[in-house]
Amino acid sequence: MATPALGTNILQAVATYQATSLPYLANENCALATANTKFKNFQDMTANLGSSVLLELPARSTASAGLVVSTFGNAAQRASTLTMNLAANSSWSATGQQYITNASEYVDYFTDSCVHELSEYIEASLWKGNSETQTGIDGNNNAITLDYNGPYRAYWTGITAAGGVSYVNPITTYQELAQALTSYRNFGAGNGIPYFVIPDTAEPAIVSNGQNQFVLDRNETTALSWEVGNFNKAKFMRSNLLPLHTSGTLGDQGNVLTFVSIDPTGTSLTFTCDGAGTAVAGDIVTFASPSGLPASANGSLKFLTFTGHQPSAQFVQFAVSANATSSGVSNTITLTSTVPLIYDATGTNANANLSTALTAGMTAFVMPSHRSGLIFHPDSRFVAMPRMDSQDPFPTANQYDEDTGMSVRLTYGSQFGQNTKGWILDAIWGFTNIPEYMIRVCFPTTF
Repeated sequence: MATPALGTNILQAVATYQATSLPYLANENCALATANTKFKNFQDMTANLGSSVLLELPARSTASAGLVVSTFGNAAQRASTLTMNLAANSSWSATGQQYITNASEYVDYFTDSCVHELSEYIEASLWKGNSETQTGIDGNNNAITLDYNGPYRAYWTGITAAGGVSYVNPITTYQELAQALTSYRNFGAGNGIPYFVIPDTAEPAIVSNGQNQFVLDRNETTALSWEVGNFNKAKFMRSNLLPLHTSGTLGDQGNVLTFVSIDPTGTSLTFTCDGAGTAVAGDIVTFASPSGLPASANGSLKFLTFTGHQPSAQFVQFAVSANATSSGVSNTITLTSTVPLIYDATGTNANANLSTALTAGMTAFVMPSHRSGLIFHPDSRFVAMPRMDSQDPFPTANQYDEDTGMSVRLTYGSQFGQNTKGWILDAIWGFTNIPEYMIRVCFPTTF
């Protein structure tokens, strides 16, 4: 008997979806992890109402010679406001058919993805503010959290001009890191080990240059980890979410600003420029030359130490709080400072911060575009992220995620009659910085 011929079957190839255990492509999160969470749930504090809480700051005083007090000094309470005014969500949904045939096995899988995405959104907002929900930000990825009392001082290694454009020089050595920390401390710094956050892309060159130095113990440690780690009594951290600050044309063109006048509040300064241009919110203006040398017209102008009111070695700087454009034949521009610049010859004003008075003819420049690193006191950046309310009748859970430092609410529900199920993760938060406890560190935009 002949062997029957094989039939021609039509078989469906069903691809199985196999777990790979691949990790998420996580970012370098340190903003939320290093924040001061003392007021995380300030809405639960006795007698506190509303979305803001007033934070007590150290008082300021003055001192004078002798034992006889002719006039008592002034006592003034200082405060900063922490407002819970930001919100974000990450969500996903499935139809009834999708849920039954596929998604029911992957609820945790998809939800975990939302957790990571939401945490990175919050992390980025802590560095640069949130242009979509926070008024006062121009969407230009400007200064590190300028809208939340960002730093008004900055450190840079030097500026190079080429082809009519100015560039911030890279930071590549331990000596430059040490100099940045000295600039931070020379003005006055609180007790404790500061955090120094640098772009992750800047770290390899710094460690590599350090390997060329004869420092056996440090080099052995950094060679194993290829991290800066702890250095010069500071804890170094890296981030790939540090914001780019895109300066106005006055900074990127390298224009010279000549001081004209300042208003009685010390916050509105008028300059003439050696060319037409613009300044944007978050620009840093420095009374010095771009090379880091004092301008001859500025004399001995320096910041006073924050406590003690003695001349420091730090150039006078301020952060611009609003966009401005030069005008007129002399290219006059008025810049608004986030910090009052005050000179007091009597020594009785506790808020005085200038070693000499600003006088017409002094010169300054605007920092070119840069990526913003940060040195800050560990207690100087406050975050509030309260437990959210239930969304009855939908199942609701609140959870603190130890990996991200985020407090998140998960809500699940079905749309009645719409054949759809949905999962929503959301969070509300607010934050503020105490600017005198920090300094911006300028890296090239290419970092």
